[in-house]
Amino acid sequence: MTVQEAPGGQEQQQQSQESQEGHEPKVYDEAYVEKLRQESAKYRTQRNEFKSQLESVRTEKMTPDEKMIAEAEQRGRAAAALDHGMALARTAFDAAAGRRNPELNPKDVEEILSIVDLRKFVGDDGKVNSEAIQKAAEKLVPAPTGRVPDFEGGQGNGTPRSTDMNRTIRKLAGFGQ
Repeated sequence: MTVQEAPGGQEQQQQSQESQEGHEPKVYDEAYVEKLRQESAKYRTQRNEFKSQLESVRTEKMTPDEKMIAEAEQRGRAAAALDHGMALARTAFDAAAGRRNPELNPKDVEEILSIVDLRKFVGDDGKVNSEAIQKAAEKLVPAPTGRVPDFEGGQGNGTPRSTDMNRTIRKLAGFGQ
């Protein structure tokens, strides 16, 4: 038995349906859900406005030295975000190039990346524009030739590998051909 408060403030007891009937998800009316979403959006907007107001009040009360330090910190954060974003863009381009042409040699990707300005794919906030990277890879990475890579195995010198493991073991043990 669980105790819940009714909207009028009265307490009422209900049996837990989860223990009797198993777990069933609750379904809410779409209008109610939309109302909650709008209310949540309103509070997010208010929070962002309060944050910006608080930041402006803090900035107004800063001494010139504190303002210089805050600006330097902001520039440092922006530079770190750019560096991190460029590393992510490099990895994303490498992956996009590999998807475009699996036959491509990693050295060729490095050569392509040496002429590409990765900053073009990174926003001010350090986020990578994946769509732009995909488009650049399609333009810069050559299409595959259609040649199937050789996955024969063996020593790498083209010798065929034995298909019968028992014969191989006997040969290595000195009991056969």
